[in-house]
Amino acid sequence: MALPREFSVSSQLLRIKEAAEYLNIPLRTLYPYYQVWGIPFVKIGRSILFKQSDLDAYIESSRVRVP
Repeated sequence: MALPREFSVSSQLLRIKEAAEYLNIPLRTLYPYYQVWGIPFVKIGRSILFKQSDLDAYIESSRVRVP
């Protein structure tokens, strides 16, 4: 079974604990971000995985610009 293009082998997938460490936030803080606010994730079995580029895109979209 081939992976969809957006999840190519070269994509960096992070487990939830790794994603929290990457974002430098507590693990419990990450839960609402994907459950409520819609950070994209992949669920394979019981594992929740985050594409590093999706986390980067979410950070960019959340940036506050001061006029």
